[in-house]
Amino acid sequence: MGYIGWMIFGIILLVAEILTPTFFSLWFSIGSFLAGLAAMFSLGLGWQVLIFASSSTFLVLLSRPIAKKLSKGDSPKKMYIDGMVGSLGRVTVEINPVMGKGMVRIDGEDWRATSA
Repeated sequence: MGYIGWMIFGIILLVAEILTPTFFSLWFSIGSFLAGLAAMFSLGLGWQVLIFASSSTFLVLLSRPIAKKLSKGDSPKKMYIDGMVGSLGRVTVEINPVMGKGMVRIDGEDWRATSA
């Protein structure tokens, strides 16, 4: 595979990185560009593959501790109703257990409520 092939592969991986929310494809894209540089300097295919594999692996392994350190203590935030379970609210419309209707205000938003 010539340097143009490595560069096209790197661009495809870069586009995949842009379309996904992780930084995983980025490291392989960089490895592909480095292998493309090796191909430009007429290194053999074995060297190109070795440069691609080793640089990609090194970048993935290097980024994991950094990512863990940056996200340390951050737990995924609960979304929508799951985030409100156990929250305190103010009843704005009486909760009628027979009719099953009522309103509660939580964090400035009104929500339908039922009695348990």
